[in-house]
Amino acid sequence: MEDNKKTIVLKFNTEEHTIDMNFSPDLTDEMEIGYILSSSFLSFAAHQGVSKEVLHDIIDNQYSEFLSQNNED
Repeated sequence: MEDNKKTIVLKFNTEEHTIDMNFSPDLTDEMEIGYILSSSFLSFAAHQGVSKEVLHDIIDNQYSEFLSQNNED
């Protein structure tokens, strides 16, 4: 049977405060990548006991700032 697992490897650089992401060669669809990363984050947050209200506040308070810092369009 063929191994059809798609992978994302995250590496955190503590000196630069950056996260490097490496994708398996068969993971090229940005929508699929977004789904995997989003569901992983939500699963981790739920496992840690983070409430929906706290998640909402995090997104509401920081998403626009994150976009403005990371989009150079």
